Amino acid sequence: MSTLESLLYISSARPGLSDADFAALLASSERNNARRGLTGALLKYGTRFVQMLEGPGEALDTCFAKIAADARHAEVRVVQRAPVTERRFGRWSMRNVPIESGSDKVVDAFLGALGSDQPDAATVARAIELLAALARRAPPA
Repeated sequence: MSTLESLLYISSARPGLSDADFAALLASSERNNARRGLTGALLKYGTRFVQMLEGPGEALDTCFAKIAADARHAEVRVVQRAPVTERRFGRWSMRNVPIESGSDKVVDAFLGALGSDQPDAATVARAIELLAALARRAPPA
C-alpha cells in the first residue's frame, strides 16, 4: 500500500490562458483526481498557480508529470513534497480557490515568499495553512 503524501507546487499560467481554458483545466483535474484518489486545491492568482495535491505517491507522480508537461503551465516548481498522516483537502478532488489578482496583500506576500529559491519550512507551513483557509471560505463550485 502506498503512503499518503502531499505535494505543493507553484507555476505560471501560459500567456493568454482564457477563463474557458481555466474552467476546462479545473473540470479535467476534478475528474482525473477523483479517479486517482487525489484531493487538493488550486489557487489561480493573476498569472500564477499554487496547488496542493494529496494522495498515494504513485498517483502524485503521475499527476505531477502531466502538470509539468502541460502547456497551460510554465515555470513549474515543487515547493514541498512530504508524507502526511491525514488529508487537509479531503473534501475536494480539486477545490478552486478564486482570488482576484491584486486584491489580497496576504496572498501577494505568500506568493512572493513561495516564489523565492528556497522558502523555509515555516513559510511553506504558513502557505499551506493559508491555502486551506482560502479553500474553506471559497464559494461553492
